[in-house]
Amino acid sequence: MVPLGWVGGVVGFILAAVISLYANTLVAKLHEFGGNRHIRYRDLAGFVYGPKAYYLTWALQYVSLFMINAGYIMVSGQALKVEMTH
Repeated sequence: MVPLGWVGGVVGFILAAVISLYANTLVAKLHEFGGNRHIRYRDLAGFVYGPKAYYLTWALQYVSLFMINAGYIMVSGQALKVEMTH
């Protein structure tokens, strides 16, 4: 995000948040499927695709939560440090 500057970086973050919200809204509409209400993505995946998909979705959600989000925060902090020193 450093090459974008403050305005471009903030706009990029807001755009990413909007896209993420839209994608989650689309998936949330699927939570009622086959006459059953599923409260988690992995429950829905298990119902639609079987037990292997349930465990795969469980693993991917936790990888996303801990690895991607934590890494994104660290990279963002480094980018802000670089921006402030220039």
